[in-house]
Amino acid sequence: MLASPTLLELLEELRFKRARYFKSEASDFAESVDSSEAKNATRHCEDSQNPKQSTKNLTQPNSVAESTESKNSKNIKYGRERKRSGGEAEFTSAKTIPIDGIGAEAKCDLLARDNTINKTDSQTTSQRDRIQDSHQLENIEYGRERKRSGGEAEFTSAETIPIDGIKGSTAVIVATGPSLSKQLPLLKKYQDYLTIFCIDASFPILAREGIKPDVVLSLERVDLTAKFYEDTPKQAHKGVIFAISSIVHKRLKDALKGDLVQYNMRPFGYTYYFDFKEYGYIGVGMSAANMAYEMAVYARFQRVILIGQDLAFSESGSSHAKNAVYGEDEINPQERKDVVLLPAYGGKGEVKSTSIWKLFLEFYETDIAQTPYKIEVINATEGGARIKGTKEMSFLEALKGCENGGKKESLILASPTPKTYQANLSKARQKTQEFIDFGLEKKAKIEEVFLEVAGLIEKLEEANKQNALESFDFEILTNALEHIEEVKEFFKEEKFSMCFNDAIQSYIVHQEMEIAKIIVRVAKDEIELKAKQIDLLYAHKYWLFSLAGGIDSVIEVAKKAFEQWEV
Repeated sequence: MLASPTLLELLEELRFKRARYFKSEASDFAESVDSSEAKNATRHCEDSQNPKQSTKNLTQPNSVAESTESKNSKNIKYGRERKRSGGEAEFTSAKTIPIDGIGAEAKCDLLARDNTINKTDSQTTSQRDRIQDSHQLENIEYGRERKRSGGEAEFTSAETIPIDGIKGSTAVIVATGPSLSKQLPLLKKYQDYLTIFCIDASFPILAREGIKPDVVLSLERVDLTAKFYEDTPKQAHKGVIFAISSIVHKRLKDALKGDLVQYNMRPFGYTYYFDFKEYGYIGVGMSAANMAYEMAVYARFQRVILIGQDLAFSESGSSHAKNAVYGEDEINPQERKDVVLLPAYGGKGEVKSTSIWKLFLEFYETDIAQTPYKIEVINATEGGARIKGTKEMSFLEALKGCENGGKKESLILASPTPKTYQANLSKARQKTQEFIDFGLEKKAKIEEVFLEVAGLIEKLEEANKQNALESFDFEILTNALEHIEEVKEFFKEEKFSMCFNDAIQSYIVHQEMEIAKIIVRVAKDEIELKAKQIDLLYAHKYWLFSLAGGIDSVIEVAKKAFEQWEV
């Protein structure tokens, strides 16, 4: 996984390969902008051919469209700035399919990302993500890959996925909505002229129709996802790149033995902790289709067509396409309590959807709106819900002219060298040991304060029994509360947030909401102030206990995984 060339190395090579495209792009845009902007674009294209250009040059927009956009939206960086706890800006993947043609300006943004805090409210949690969270500790192996077919050891994922001549080409993202069935004949006819990003659930459907996708994506950690690969003949796996999140279930990995697999990391705090910036992170969205759009943007596709992206039930009540592995009626609208109405494709009326599908749709709309360059996104689903920011047209119309550029070339990946693999593995092992040591240090401090608080509470209860609270030394309580605040300062440490927030933040935030009620309570006199201090002390007893327990759980799982590493 971490044994491939860095983004910097890739960009140095791509600047030469893309020179012809740069000039063509500047020429195309010259017709729609003023001459001075066209000159600037052409000048930048020529600069890109010079291998001695500085990083400053690489940060220049690589098209007039991007230059204009940067003027209108100064705060738009390469990628969405939806924040992640302890993490970095999204759309920052280098390892995960920066397909031959990624924008040169991305180099600066990818390597100079801010570590920021991501919004993690209930609006961004799906039912399936909650299922995933229950497995989170067991997947704290930080994306390392167990031995793959052929004797390859861990961290041996194939390198980044270069797609030759990708600029100006069309990407098709194939989801598994009910409308997919009617689009399959056209997709089969034009498959040689399209770069096909296929979500895992659509893979067996395409295989049945003799359609070979370029990239198949899996995002989730539940084992049921493995069936999409188990139910697809191995012959259909040949020539396909499987872009798989590192947190997927072992059953899924086993189903892909012998295949060309490219593992990537989701943007969690504990994956950012390992600081493999050159490989990047992907999969911040709620679905594999959202992940596919991220990849299309990394690859700088100018045109993306969506099919099978209904995000709604069909008129007959179907939830998925015909021949879907779990059935076209996998989700029954009559049995769902979270059915919502959304504007229909074409703007005519409304369609039934679910709260989870609505989240998928909202991620799509946000991603499209914040794509940092000029892109045409066509919703050729011809059914389902309307996706803002897309052009709605028939699949046939969207495909017109796709064959003019000639047939696509095969994707080629190089294997990592043993030296690179060993270097990355050594770094990962060192970071893991530091992770464990750091956690033990923090846990010890928390336990120390917990014992202090627990002891004070016992003394308070004893004093209360003796009717001696008035003579109790409340200065001791003040000191204990100050020690609690010192523990809370841990959450301001980037390293602490990266290592533990993903596991503990949900229940810690919940408790903080209850504690806040005590904090804002007005104390009118000394007696009420003392009562407030006592309440705070009691509230933080369990707060400290659960915090130490959560950290201990993370450490134990990390230690167990670390001990089982095969070197």
